[in-house]
Amino acid sequence: IKLALGEVWRVNGQWPQAEAIDRDALAQAEALGAVKLQAQAQRALADVMRLLGHYDAALEWLAQAEAHFEITGDQRGVISALWTMGEIYWYKGNHSQALAALERQLQMATEINDQRGICEALDTMGMVYWSQGDWEQSVECCQKSIAIAEPLGYKLVITRAAITLGNVGVSRRDQAMAVRWYQTAYQIAQEIDDRQVLAWAITNMAGIYRDAGAFRRALA
Repeated sequence: IKLALGEVWRVNGQWPQAEAIDRDALAQAEALGAVKLQAQAQRALADVMRLLGHYDAALEWLAQAEAHFEITGDQRGVISALWTMGEIYWYKGNHSQALAALERQLQMATEINDQRGICEALDTMGMVYWSQGDWEQSVECCQKSIAIAEPLGYKLVITRAAITLGNVGVSRRDQAMAVRWYQTAYQIAQEIDDRQVLAWAITNMAGIYRDAGAFRRALA
C-alpha cells in the first residue's frame, strides 16, 4: 500500500513525499526479510531519486533492485529496473548506455510477452533517438509504443510518447505535428494528473507560440 501511495505521489509531482514513503516501505521490507518487496521499494526509490536529479544514487539503488529481482526470479521487476536505468542514462547524456539498457529491456519483455515492458522500452528509446537527431527511428518507436499502450489503457506511456512526437515536430519545423502531439499529451496528462507531462506540454507549447511571434499566448 505504501509503494502504491508513493507511485501516486510520484506521478502528481509530490516527489519528496514519494521519497519518504518509499524509504519507509524499504525499511519495513528489510525488517520483514521480504526480498521481492525490497526490490520493488529500491526501484521505486530510484525512480524518485531520478526525478530529483540524484542520478548516481538512483543507479546504485537500481543495481540493488535488479540483483534482488533476479534472486526472486521476477523478470518483470528486472524489466522495470532496466527501464528506469535507461531513462537515467538518457538524462545523463549517455545515449549508448541508455540504448543498451532499453534494448535489453525490450528483448526480455518480448521473450515473456510483457506488453507494458515492451511499450515502455519503445517509448524511452524514442526519446533517446530524438536526442540523437534520428527522427525517423524516434517516430517509429513512439508510434509502436502508443499502438501497444492504447489497448492496455497505459496512459502514462502514451503521454510521454506524445511529448517526444511533438519534439520531433519542432525539430522538423512541422508546427502542426508539434501542436497536435503536445495537445494530445496535455489532454491525457490531465486525465491522470501527471504534472510532469503537463509541465512539459505547456512549456513546449509556449515555445511554439514564442517562435510564431504570439508573445501574449506564450506568456499565458
